[in-house]
Amino acid sequence: HYIEWNSKQFDNLIYASAREITDKKQSEKQLKCNDKILTSVAYSIKELLDNRNYYSAISNCFKLIGEATMVDRVYLFENTYDEKGNGYCSNTIEWTYENIEPQIGNSELQNLPFEEIEYFIEPLAKKESFYKVISKVEDNRIKELMDMQNILSLVVLPVFSGETFWGFIGFDECKYERQWTESEFSTL
Repeated sequence: HYIEWNSKQFDNLIYASAREITDKKQSEKQLKCNDKILTSVAYSIKELLDNRNYYSAISNCFKLIGEATMVDRVYLFENTYDEKGNGYCSNTIEWTYENIEPQIGNSELQNLPFEEIEYFIEPLAKKESFYKVISKVEDNRIKELMDMQNILSLVVLPVFSGETFWGFIGFDECKYERQWTESEFSTL
């Protein structure tokens, strides 16, 4: 808790007051965080416009946004579809914070069939975001995949090309069960 103290002296007396300002401090902290995220998004847009190498540009953007959001991992999964229309996703670009194990070389995250991770894919395919604290996930396969990567909570945003579910961008928290605020979530 934050307390603000004020005092004034009148003659031989000192008048003091105190007020609780925790909400004010938390609001200021949230505004600074949102400002960092928005600034990183602005720099990311510039990077995407200036850098002709798509993979390099996305990688640089992930670093900017990852550091601004203070997450442990940011990644892009691209979807592919076979001739029968079955979907698969693969981790293609990733940024990790220092001391966080990269997952881009994890073979379990390459050509992962949608049917294996339906719990996770279903909302994304409907253009909905996916946010979970992993300890509260009911699906055993999803829990297994997340535990294997030391993910404690995540936010995943779908990417569409026209009406085609093209892939998704994810933000992992590996150090604690992060409760994303509505403003952080909507800024992303």
